[in-house]
Amino acid sequence: MPVIRPDQDGNVAWKKYLLPVIAKAKAETGAQKVDIVAHSMGGLLTRAYIQGSEYAGDIDRFAMVGTPNEGSARAYDLWFGGNPKSDWIYEGASKANYEEWTGRDWDVLRASEILQFYREDIKSLEELLPVYGNALALGDLHGGYQEMPYPGVESNPLYQLNHGSYANLTPPCAAGKVCPKAFYSTSEPTVRQIRLTPSCSASGVYPHGTPVGEVADPYSGDGTVWGQSAVMTTAPFPTQQFTSGGAHAFLIGSCTLAIADFLRAGRPLASLASSKSYDRAFDLQTNQLMISIAGRSQPWITDPVSAGAGIAPATGIYSNGWGQATVEVDSGSATFLRDGPPVGSYAGRLMTFPGEQVGVGAAWLLGATNTLGAELQWIGTTNEIRFGLQLAASGSNALTLVPELPAPQNLWSFPSGGACGLAWDALTNANLAGYRIYARRQDESLFAVLATVTNSPFSSGHSWATSASETNYFYAVVAVSTNGTESPYTSTVMNYVPTLAKFSADVVSGTPPLSVAFADLSTGGITNWSWDFSGDGNPGSTEQNPVVTFAQPGTYTVTLTVTGPDGEDSKVAVGYINVVLPTLSAIRLQSNNSVELTLTAQPGRSYDIQVSTDLAAWTKLTNIVPAAGVTTFVDPTVRLSARFYRVLIP
Repeated sequence: MPVIRPDQDGNVAWKKYLLPVIAKAKAETGAQKVDIVAHSMGGLLTRAYIQGSEYAGDIDRFAMVGTPNEGSARAYDLWFGGNPKSDWIYEGASKANYEEWTGRDWDVLRASEILQFYREDIKSLEELLPVYGNALALGDLHGGYQEMPYPGVESNPLYQLNHGSYANLTPPCAAGKVCPKAFYSTSEPTVRQIRLTPSCSASGVYPHGTPVGEVADPYSGDGTVWGQSAVMTTAPFPTQQFTSGGAHAFLIGSCTLAIADFLRAGRPLASLASSKSYDRAFDLQTNQLMISIAGRSQPWITDPVSAGAGIAPATGIYSNGWGQATVEVDSGSATFLRDGPPVGSYAGRLMTFPGEQVGVGAAWLLGATNTLGAELQWIGTTNEIRFGLQLAASGSNALTLVPELPAPQNLWSFPSGGACGLAWDALTNANLAGYRIYARRQDESLFAVLATVTNSPFSSGHSWATSASETNYFYAVVAVSTNGTESPYTSTVMNYVPTLAKFSADVVSGTPPLSVAFADLSTGGITNWSWDFSGDGNPGSTEQNPVVTFAQPGTYTVTLTVTGPDGEDSKVAVGYINVVLPTLSAIRLQSNNSVELTLTAQPGRSYDIQVSTDLAAWTKLTNIVPAAGVTTFVDPTVRLSARFYRVLIP
């Protein structure tokens, strides 16, 4: 059934699938609000609930993982062409559903029959169509292409959702609002545009033209969802990009630690830790410590009184010397849960699988509400990973994860004489012996040691790639101590930075004249910028970060075209800037003859409220600088005659 709009019988997907799960979570935890982690179109279903008129205010944090907020170009092939063969995920799901529902052989169907199946039985596909402005490119007589949205995009439910209200989804996280964040991958080549040549089809497939090609940007998405569709520049969602996040179907696993950090940040962890898990359920209670390890390892942790738990290094046998603590170790993770942990110094030792990425996290509910957390990540080696954990009786730093050496900061890659160079900030530590550089090809899962050096910068010896067809590598740098142990790492970089247009703005809606500061966020060694603010294709600015004033009310599409050594790329944000006049509404006469009014206007701007009894002579009643988009105020002057009000921008 559709995920955004009701089906033909009036059924609503979020009422059928989402609300029962929310109710169950609230009943089991006693919480008034829940956190939601939604993958793919689950994010659209959740948005439809939050942005709708029946939203009950029962969602706190909302993580969208690989959500196609502006649709997917691949869906065009299915909905208009009956052609799922361009994407293995779509083809596999289509085949399985069709054969299960009908008992017929999928492989013998013609395109027109597949198209009929989609239109009648998979109506949610229409809501997955790309709604951004350059989803199609129609060929002309001169060999060029004209970029355009698909005809009729304005009636698409996803388009309408994207141009609806974000009143419940506007960050920063605040009381009464949903706190959203979009997580997305840019590790895979992903189709963002379908190229067509004008033609007619007697079978009804591809009504806008015959496909002659597609534009698949390297490292621009997760193979199914284009990264900029997940980002959705028309909405104020914070985002987190994963350059090694992997394909769409596996993105949840790549983002697990980051999602947990988002759910934990800035608030007690009790509500997170007490959520139920299908694998195991740990209820983090007052004065309870939890240490979790993700990745293949044999962990051993000793507490301040030298009691140990985990896999004993000397014997390789499981042991729990922490009394009533819960200690679970399996092939891919470990969890230590302890009531009333003694304060002081804990020592952790991990024997790991060489090249594997290992994450260590800790959370402590100190008192009833003060939850502290920390997280680090290492690359496994033949040596032990060692870290310390400090617990104090009070204070904002009552829990601290302490590696033997801090991680090198600000790692970056750059072309140097045709090769890939790496650089990072040097450490000043008496125990520093040098740095170890790890590398892996994009098609490999484990890192391997590339070199050990004493300072930055370093030449990898790998060619600087200028396209996705060349061999691409990921790199990480760790510090090595004098006893041979290694530090955590903070990030990875590649030997290739694609030309990718991206931007943001400090404000996207307000009253005229609206001054907007645009920030270029493009990647790929950009050398030229061309901005179009009017939609006519003519450059409005060639500055990297222009400041533009929109003098007239209206909705403005913004296009940024950038040029770099890897070529050219454009980002089109349809209806990105919305300029509206301030309005007065909800005029209501109170019992004391005062008048209550509501001003809807841009926060932080100054507005004069004027009053008149005859629409000829106007006097200033007050000046308002609203702190929010909607402000209610009162005219306390008692009058029996008719009064008229208007708002002016000084």
